[in-house]
Amino acid sequence: MNRELERMLVDDLNMDPAELRPDASLEEAGLDSLALAELAELLSQRLGVQLSDDALKKTTTVEALGLLVDTTLPAGEPR
Repeated sequence: MNRELERMLVDDLNMDPAELRPDASLEEAGLDSLALAELAELLSQRLGVQLSDDALKKTTTVEALGLLVDTTLPAGEPR
């Protein structure tokens, strides 16, 4: 998972790092629809990543979320 994404989840959204297993569903990890909306805003502000609501709704696991973010990072951003 992208280090910046992990920092956002833990530091900004107060998620438990132990819950961020790659195979955990977003729900199991504690990401409800409000947290996903907050995360999308953080990603946009800090990394320039624009994720559609549809893309987020189709993302089911922590690993898939990390891959989605990594594939939409602007060139030059650390992965």
